Amino acid sequence: DYVNFISNDWNSTSSSPAAAARRQSKGSDNTTIEVILMTNTNEESAVNIEVSTKLKSIFNNYADAQGVSLRSLRFTHAGKILFLSSAGNKTPQQLGINHLD
Repeated sequence: DYVNFISNDWNSTSSSPAAAARRQSKGSDNTTIEVILMTNTNEESAVNIEVSTKLKSIFNNYADAQGVSLRSLRFTHAGKILFLSSAGNKTPQQLGINHLD
């Protein structure tokens, strides 16, 4: 039936690696989410994070991976700038950042 078809398709190993990674990153307990980071040139980078991780850690890891100073970066969510001084000690969960935001 339809439900089993969807279930089999969802669990299928023949699906794309990206789709499989997204399903896996969501997690059954919703503690891990995938967040899309976009540069000012619209290049996207997906990051899997725990919803309880402080944003400061995420920001620092991204800056290190890009080989730039954290001060040279600006992070936004839902049109609002996430200042390190105010958002750095908060978690994605506290700010309402969801899977694939």
